[in-house]
Amino acid sequence: CVESGILKAAFFLPHLMRTGGRLPAYELYVCKSQETFLTYEEFQEAFAAGYTELWQLAEYFDLPEWDVDAALTAAVEKPTAASSCACVSPA
Repeated sequence: CVESGILKAAFFLPHLMRTGGRLPAYELYVCKSQETFLTYEEFQEAFAAGYTELWQLAEYFDLPEWDVDAALTAAVEKPTAASSCACVSPA
């Protein structure tokens, strides 16, 4: 799904979905305006390096603050059963 110009794609493992798993194995956040992507792990690395403010993260990723904010917002949202944002469905 697209939220604030950020495409959120979630990848699921079929064998976990068959047993009732609902959480993605990996999530990817693609910034259309900058033609780049951020992962949850990249945010974790930035936080571990001491970049916690939005302007610091924007400099760290070399992206505009609004793009980082939109990706960060999408990255910290927890998936819910009622969520209508199922970006990638398993084959």
